[in-house]
Amino acid sequence: MPTSVKMPRLGESVAEGTVGAWLKNEGDWVEKDEPLAEIITDKINAELPSPVAGRLAKILVKTDETVPVGVDIALIEENANVSASPPAEAAPGPDASPVKSTEEVNKPQPGQPPTGQPSTAPQLIPQSQIASPPVTPQSATSVPAVQSPTIPQPVPPGQRRRRVIVTVVAALLIGLPASGILWQSGFPWYIVVALPILALILIMLIFLGYTPRWSKYTGFGEYKSPYSKDQDVQRAKTLWDWVQLLIIPFVIGAGAIWFNMQQSQISLQASVDQQRGTILQTYIDNIQDLLLNHYLLKSTPTDDVAILARARTLTALHGLDPDRKGRLLIFLHEAQLIGFQDNTNAIIDLRGADLINAALGDTDLSGANLSLTNLYGAALYRANLRYANLTGADLRQANLDYADLSSATITQQQLDGVYSCKNVMLPPGLKCP
Repeated sequence: MPTSVKMPRLGESVAEGTVGAWLKNEGDWVEKDEPLAEIITDKINAELPSPVAGRLAKILVKTDETVPVGVDIALIEENANVSASPPAEAAPGPDASPVKSTEEVNKPQPGQPPTGQPSTAPQLIPQSQIASPPVTPQSATSVPAVQSPTIPQPVPPGQRRRRVIVTVVAALLIGLPASGILWQSGFPWYIVVALPILALILIMLIFLGYTPRWSKYTGFGEYKSPYSKDQDVQRAKTLWDWVQLLIIPFVIGAGAIWFNMQQSQISLQASVDQQRGTILQTYIDNIQDLLLNHYLLKSTPTDDVAILARARTLTALHGLDPDRKGRLLIFLHEAQLIGFQDNTNAIIDLRGADLINAALGDTDLSGANLSLTNLYGAALYRANLRYANLTGADLRQANLDYADLSSATITQQQLDGVYSCKNVMLPPGLKCP
């Protein structure tokens, strides 16, 4: 009964294989463990050894045909009893007797009994009636088959395209997230662009490590069948091996870099916040000294002490965040240095003061002189700005929701540029856009 040759499983996740080439033809004699065919999968290529010795009776799967694992791909007829071929039939020589006719054979010869009597002499049997013994497959020749050298097969075009696609996708999956982290961290653009390129080159080097030309240097190569007794087994690197060698250290290194950058940003923000707090506290101490020791409240905007207070105010505002700008302005208002209630005579002139995005929500700035100030994007929601002087102030993108601007000095043109002014209280004749 013929022995079936099945498509082998060349990996735990391999479900099918392709016959790359048949190394034997139908009718050829094969020895046990002799390479029979080249099997190609998505991961590895291997030679399929013959499970038994015998004659390749039939090839069931053609070259370049893909079938699932376990499917019969060929049949081998094995014969344990090897018999020699029968001797060839002797040809008639010059001494061979002529063939006699039937009459001559039946004619009584001298010394023989007459016809009709049983004869004890041996009968002559025609050569055509002699049955020849059956010729077995192994009786044709006793010379063992010579193993043909294994010929390396080229990588199929489909597998080559899959390798290129996997290389590009892997480079994008590794390089783009890392580039995004570097871009958000403020790295130069050429470093951000170079990272995916380096990832692509690295993955290409990995694939080159599997090629026969470089495998002898890298230690990685195509999978070799462990069933062959004529060659050493070389195990190919799996995806998990590459994860251990490259991906895990890369992820750990990238995570460490990201963590260090985050810590640096936190430390930098804490340092900047501490510096801004110091600026505000130093400013308040200086103004307090001018109030107590240099009679700032009794001065006019043209006095030296008022000019000094204005310079310190404008300088401090440039170095503060929006929340601390609001605190500074509230301090000046409560100290009656920029006007108080219905008094619009400010001691400190805030013309050109940097109050961009200042957090002034829910504050009482009634009667404050904020003329010619830069309040772009300032948060003035629910602020009390009654009798405030906003002449020439930049209110673009400012939030005036629920603010009290009754009796304030403001124009319709200023209101047209605000971000929002829902339910705001305005002087007569003005309206929220």
